[in-house]
Formats: sequence, C-alpha cells, structure tokens
Amino acid sequence: DLVTAACSVAQCVDRDACTVLVHGSYGVDTTLQVCTLARVLLDPHARTLRGFQALIDHEWIKAGHPFADRSASGNPVFLLFLDGVHQIACQFPLSFEFNDAFLALLFEHAHASSFGTFLCNSDKSRAELDIEARCTSLWSYLSQKSVLTEYRNRLYRPRSGVLWPSVAAQSLQLWRRLYFQADVGPMPRTRLHDVIKDALDERQRGDDEI
Repeated sequence: DLVTAACSVAQCVDRDACTVLVHGSYGVDTTLQVCTLARVLLDPHARTLRGFQALIDHEWIKAGHPFADRSASGNPVFLLFLDGVHQIACQFPLSFEFNDAFLALLFEHAHASSFGTFLCNSDKSRAELDIEARCTSLWSYLSQKSVLTEYRNRLYRPRSGVLWPSVAAQSLQLWRRLYFQADVGPMPRTRLHDVIKDALDERQRGDDEI
C-alpha cells in the first residue's frame, strides 16, 4: 500500500532522523509514488496549491515520468498517487489548500488535455515538438484567480508538522468525485457530517500537539 510505505518513509525521516533509500521492486514508478506521497506528509508547503504544483512539476514532469506511455498502456501510476493524496486529505480536511476537484482535474489533464503540461514522456520530447510555444501550460491556466477559486479548500488552515494518517482498511474512502463523476451532486448529509467530524478531530489533534 502506497500510503503505508509513505508513512514508513516519513517516520524514518522525521522521528528516526535517518536517511532513506527507496527502491520499488516494480521499478521507478512505485519509488516515485512513495517518495512524493512522503513529501506530502512531511512538508506543509507541498499541501498548498503552489507547493503541490511545484512537487508534481519537479518530481514527475521535469524528472521525466513517461506520462504518454503510461496513459497509452492504461497504467494508473499517477492516478494511484493522486488517490493516495485524496486518502490523506480525507483524514486531514483542514491541512490541504486544494480540494478533491483539483486532484480530479490533474488526473483528467494528465490523460487527455489541450494543455501541454503533461504531454509526451520527457522535457526533451516536449522541446523537440515545441510544446511550450504551441500549447498553454495548465499551471498558467490555474494561476488565474477566477479559475483557482474553484479548487481552493474553504476549510484550509495552514498546519505545520507531519501528518500521520491511519492506514487501516476502514479508513480508506472511495474517491466519489473521480469514479462516479456523473453522480456527483450536492454532498450527502452523511458525508457532510463525516467531513465536519474529521475537521473537528483534526483541529483537536492540532491542539493536543501544541
């Protein structure tokens, strides 16, 4: 499980003050997923809109993750990472500046987009096809205040320190907005109650840490 592995890395770095070497048995994809999820747990800046964009741009796009190949083969590497972030955000609804609509937007444009951000497999390929001149960047589009407002988490309260999510099976939640897009409407009363409860629980945990 990616979140479990990311928690293990975060624990080694934060609590044990150890240097961690991460190597996935299935290649670089798992390594990338675990390391970037661990960064989200460890670094409060990575939980902001700008910080999360920078994380994806630096670790996924600039580092040469083959988005085109993975999308063509149906390999959900990026989706699993985003789902991991969603699982963490469900448990810490005050700690993320962006909402699940933002995560869903990233997934959609990573697979089919008029923007050039996720096209091709590397910066070299994008340069050869002159993608920067021929396509608008998704980040530029999202930099518009009128656009970004839709993807801000209205409950967001900046929180320093590391997040320690539960990795128990009962803590996992189906990503309704992504997997049931046609069915997404007003939030059900039971789900709204859960969000409010999670927010209050997180605030209490923050008070206890202080």
